[in-house]
Amino acid sequence: MLLKDRIAVVTGSSNGIGRAIAEVFLDHGARVIGLDLTEGGPVREGFAFWRADIASPADCRAVRDRLLAEEGRVDVLVNCAGITRDAMTWKMTEDQWDQVIAVDLKGVWNL
Repeated sequence: MLLKDRIAVVTGSSNGIGRAIAEVFLDHGARVIGLDLTEGGPVREGFAFWRADIASPADCRAVRDRLLAEEGRVDVLVNCAGITRDAMTWKMTEDQWDQVIAVDLKGVWNL
């Protein structure tokens, strides 16, 4: 029970791999704060959904401040949020490319 009573933050927790990771953490006794743009995630004790855009430095600062105020610490951070803009790189617009980089790479740095 290495995760019992730990505070875990999981980005992209509303669906897919992020949601599955949140479920496993909950199964092992962690309290999970799920970050995503759309509400969702496990509906069970120990899970809290917080809306946040991890591509936004301001949103990430607000998350940090709230985490420290409400939880006092973070034991685990899982950066699982990610987006795709389904196109070959040479067919992507610059805006599409920037969106992917902002979430998939800068989002990790922001947190």
